[in-house]
Amino acid sequence: HFVTLHLALTTILPLESINTCRVSEVRREARLEKAKLAVAPGMATVRAMPITTRKPGTKLPSRRVASRFSGSQDLLLQQDSSNAVSAHPDAIRRRKEHEERERKRQAERVKLQELEASGLQWWEGPQPANMTLITEPAEYKAALARATSEGRLLIAKFFTPDCYVCKSVYPKIKRLALEHPDVMWCKLNGADPALVPVFEALEIQKVPWFHMVVNGELVSELSASLSPEKLNFFRAELAAHKAKAPLSSASSSSQASMEEAAAPAAAAQPELVHQEAHRA
Repeated sequence: HFVTLHLALTTILPLESINTCRVSEVRREARLEKAKLAVAPGMATVRAMPITTRKPGTKLPSRRVASRFSGSQDLLLQQDSSNAVSAHPDAIRRRKEHEERERKRQAERVKLQELEASGLQWWEGPQPANMTLITEPAEYKAALARATSEGRLLIAKFFTPDCYVCKSVYPKIKRLALEHPDVMWCKLNGADPALVPVFEALEIQKVPWFHMVVNGELVSELSASLSPEKLNFFRAELAAHKAKAPLSSASSSSQASMEEAAAPAAAAQPELVHQEAHRA
């Protein structure tokens, strides 16, 4: 009996394992066929099963599953919605400001191209009347002496021709010079051999670099760029040290005295009008 049982076990178990493998393969093939029937070629969405054969309680495919096949369409819809123009007042104001900045930049590019076509460099050419291009150390000393004698704030810009930030911020500096005609502006080129001793004496390590001088004393040194934070800081320093200049103080005091002198006359004006009316 033992031998018979042993022989039966050794012959039956391998057959069962083989049958099990065959059943799993058949089931796998059936699932593959079912998947092929579920998704037809060229369809943009997924249908798990036809409606007539779908089992009760089964759910329709989720949007996430359907987006695998219609992802490109959803992406196009998102791009179209993102490109929509907002009608909010703040958005309109920002668009107008952006267009105005682009217009000014384009005008500056055209001027720069015309300047280069004429054979001049970006730091040469037309400049405000209160701006001077320094070519010798003696000229810079003379500008400092003149600013001190006239009681004006002097701002010196140190640059090099190959400095991109120096070139990009130069139109802003010219605009500031036009806005502040009572301030003296000087430009010093670090690539000029005659001005190298000035750069070394003042220890100019990077460009663009600015010195603000009042009464022959250095009151501020800073850098500037197209960054709004740096430009706002530069304007704040300019306004603060400009108010300390003797010329600005004298002009403000004279304006205050003129207002004080005009105050009694303005106060007496109604009385004169009353007297004229009484005489009439």
